Amino acid sequence: MRRHAAIVGMFVLPLAIVMNTGPASAARSVTPGIGLVSCTHMSGTISFNPPLTIGGMAPETTVFVLVATHCTGGTPNPTTVNSTSTITGAMSNCGDWVTASPPSFTDSYKPAGIDSSPTAGGVWTIGLKPRISLSIMGATTVGSYPSTNTAIQITTTEKWVKDVKRCRNRTRGLKSLRIKSGSITNL
Repeated sequence: MRRHAAIVGMFVLPLAIVMNTGPASAARSVTPGIGLVSCTHMSGTISFNPPLTIGGMAPETTVFVLVATHCTGGTPNPTTVNSTSTITGAMSNCGDWVTASPPSFTDSYKPAGIDSSPTAGGVWTIGLKPRISLSIMGATTVGSYPSTNTAIQITTTEKWVKDVKRCRNRTRGLKSLRIKSGSITNL
C-alpha cells in the first residue's frame, strides 16, 4: 500500500505544481464600449520625420499623437481617449503633407479595460489662418464605440506664418506642431 501511495504521489504532486504555475489571477477582462462618446478637450503633437522644408523631397513619416479628455457618453464612459496614427510615404515638403489620405487612428481608452478601436476614412480639410487647423469628418470607428460619422477637430498652437518661416529653414525645418485644442465627436 505504501508503495502504491508513493507511486501515485510521484505523479499527483508534479501535476499539481504544473496546474498552479499560471498567473495568480485570470487575464483581465476587456469590455467593448457601446454608444457614442464626445470629448471636448484635445492636446498632443503632430511630428514630422524628416522635418518639413519648402521643396523637401525625402519620404516623410508623420506621427499624430492625440489625447482627448472631458469625455461624455458611452458605456462605460471613458475619461480619456488616446489616438495615434503614423502616415508614411508623403514628401517632406511643407505643402504636401496634408494631401495624403486622412490618417487612420488606433484609439485606446482610460480607464483600463475598454477594448481599443480603429478609426479610419472620412474627408479631411486643413485651415491655415490664423492657426493651423485640421478636420476629419465622416470617419468610421469599429470595435468600441462604433460610428460611421466620427469627427475629429484639431487646432495647433502655431500660426501658419510662423511655420512657413520654419519650413524655409532648410537646416532645421518644421519638426512638429503642438495641438492647442480640439474635439472628437460621435466616437
